[in-house]
Amino acid sequence: MALLFIGSLSLLSFARYYLGAGWLNGIVNWCYEWIYSYLQPLVRIVLGFWIFNKSVT
Repeated sequence: MALLFIGSLSLLSFARYYLGAGWLNGIVNWCYEWIYSYLQPLVRIVLGFWIFNKSVT
């Protein structure tokens, strides 16, 4: 679920810059500042633990 959120946020950022959807600036900036900056490292840590557990067993 978190990866879907990160992917959709990336699509919104793409739309903001390349399609000129300036009305997305507030939403995307807020998500990047308050959600993405904490969620992305957490997802990487969880994936790292999952990969480690799969490699050990």
